[in-house]
Amino acid sequence: MGELASLRPCGTTTVSYLAPTGEVPFFDVLNQSENRITYDPRQVSIYDARPVIDKVTLERDGFKLLHHTSRLRREDFRNPQYVTSIYLREIERAISLETGADLVVAANAPIVRLNSADAEGLHLAKPAAIAHADYTEFTFHQLMAQDLPTAAPAFGDFSRVVAYQTWRALSPPPQDNTLMFCDPASVDPNDLLLATFLAPPQMVLLEFKACQFNPDHRWCFVSGLQTDELMLFKGFEVGADELMNVLHGGFDVPVSG
Repeated sequence: MGELASLRPCGTTTVSYLAPTGEVPFFDVLNQSENRITYDPRQVSIYDARPVIDKVTLERDGFKLLHHTSRLRREDFRNPQYVTSIYLREIERAISLETGADLVVAANAPIVRLNSADAEGLHLAKPAAIAHADYTEFTFHQLMAQDLPTAAPAFGDFSRVVAYQTWRALSPPPQDNTLMFCDPASVDPNDLLLATFLAPPQMVLLEFKACQFNPDHRWCFVSGLQTDELMLFKGFEVGADELMNVLHGGFDVPVSG
């Protein structure tokens, strides 16, 4: 058992689970009004991992908090050229230093997510409020094929191939929305259900794993995220246990007082 199992609940929030309907759900990242998903919202206890964050490990718990200062200012993140030419290179270096990977290639995926009404008009995705893992093996190889052929030898040259994801707050605390992780030790493989999503910018149909409710789930977040902190978490590993492809989702931070 990891350090997350020692935490006491610090409050409650609502997690949007998937209600099994017998049909494969569909999720449109940019235009969520087109979604064909039946949600099963559940009130769950939440656990603040901040007190034990120095003991949380990427390999055991699936996520880790890094100290990372970007050259970009908050307003620069709305400029796709700055994000592609500067920020993605920063993230590649950060992941390489943390994991020791021989090669890190950042996918040119949407970066900025807004929890606001104008997100769709600006072609920016809102934080995904459903409990999910972004990758299946099909999705992973489809996305790799877009970015790796010109940057790397064949995948067979590497002993380990992993997709990592990152999250950072662009404004200092308090934040109104943050990322929540489900402790992998609390997830049953039968909780995971296949779903599909339309992915920008190519708008291709890919797969992801959504999750049905299990009262054993232990949902964690890190309070008071600073702008020089970076959440690094595991999205997928070829040939590895699916439970370590960390379930996560955006949720509204409870406001006290």
